[in-house]
Amino acid sequence: MAEERLIDDDINKGKKYKIRKNENGEDELYIENPDEEEESISFEVPEFETDDEDAAVMTPEQLAAREKAKAEEEQRRKEAIASLLQKARASIESENFEEALNSLALAAQADETCGEAYMLEVIALTRNLTEFNRERIDDALSENVAKYCTEEQKATLAAMSEPLYAEYCAVAERTAELRVENERKKAERRDVFAERSKRATLVFSIALVPLVAFVALAISMGLFIFTEQTGKFLILTIVFAALAAVNFVVELIFSRKMWEARRNCSLNEKNSSTALGREFEENEGRMLAIKALLASFREV
Repeated sequence: MAEERLIDDDINKGKKYKIRKNENGEDELYIENPDEEEESISFEVPEFETDDEDAAVMTPEQLAAREKAKAEEEQRRKEAIASLLQKARASIESENFEEALNSLALAAQADETCGEAYMLEVIALTRNLTEFNRERIDDALSENVAKYCTEEQKATLAAMSEPLYAEYCAVAERTAELRVENERKKAERRDVFAERSKRATLVFSIALVPLVAFVALAISMGLFIFTEQTGKFLILTIVFAALAAVNFVVELIFSRKMWEARRNCSLNEKNSSTALGREFEENEGRMLAIKALLASFREV
């Protein structure tokens, strides 16, 4: 039989045989060949942006056209940035720093990670790293230089930074002098204000004693007003109440003096309360700002 010949065929030795139903519903024997791998069907699924509903209904041709348009737009953006940077470099060379800053602002707006734009911005704002304008240079610029500028760009800034570093050293020295002088003045005033506060507190406490006594006497005399007919306790109550009122006014005056003395002690510790302290804070802030900028591209 055909099935017996199939089984006895030497070619099929070592094969695996299985039974299956044919189209007529009859059992038939077939050979399972382990050497043959099932044909796999694979296809590439394009990666869409999050919630890209338009891409989901586009044909491959439409998707390709859209990607091509995006690539062309990206190329135009890069060319525009390169043009702005070139214009800024030319403006810096001619020392037209404000025009350079306008171009650099547009470049940074187009590409927030453009290290060259931040490098040129530092050069323009510091007039080739020769002066420091704290009002226009903030910590954000220092952070952007440290984050986005390449090592080569940082090296370029470092090579130009000696004048700015010299200014930092001068400001740091002046700040140290002001700190010593400011602390010395604070210490001198601290002893005086502490003594005044102590004295004002003592006077306030002493004045509080008769006030409490007169109030207590006025209350105690008032309890006996209706115990006798001569009106003696009524008169004493009025006298003690009047004395308590006078002492209350005096106590208010002393409490104000005590509050002012303690307030002076508190103000003495604030740098903003004296001209020397304000000068120290201004110099210290300038020193720290220059240091932050320098530290973004060199060691300080």
